[in-house]
Amino acid sequence: MKQAICQINHPKNHGYILFTEYSDYTLVSYDLFNLPPGKHGIHIHQSADLRNGCDSLGSHFTLPQKTHLDKNQLGNHIGDLGNLNVNDLGKTQYSIHITFLPLEGKWSIIGRSVVIHHDEDDMGLGNYNDSKTSGHSGSRIACGIIGHI
Repeated sequence: MKQAICQINHPKNHGYILFTEYSDYTLVSYDLFNLPPGKHGIHIHQSADLRNGCDSLGSHFTLPQKTHLDKNQLGNHIGDLGNLNVNDLGKTQYSIHITFLPLEGKWSIIGRSVVIHHDEDDMGLGNYNDSKTSGHSGSRIACGIIGHI
């Protein structure tokens, strides 16, 4: 079993995301606080460059020839994690299973970033110019770098 963590440490938002890789899936566990209530798109992005905050983390991490879809949907970006469901107190604590989210090898997520977006991810089903690339999920409100535990 391999593990990685992403700390979210912003003035308004904080918490962590734990990644635990098993033989046939990766368990992603969220424990986040002080987020705006509602649904928020969450994705793994290419870069770990925080020089300009969350805005310098690049686009979604993906294999070539893939498109933006829901998590675990055939043909999706590696970095598609769906939506966070944040309660009225600004808190979210739950876990999801992702079928391909490696912590080692060529497509490893280690050294990449997690970005939480302001809006709900449309899973590539919207009629917006950015639906197939980012799920039309809006501005970046929190982020962190993924590292080994």
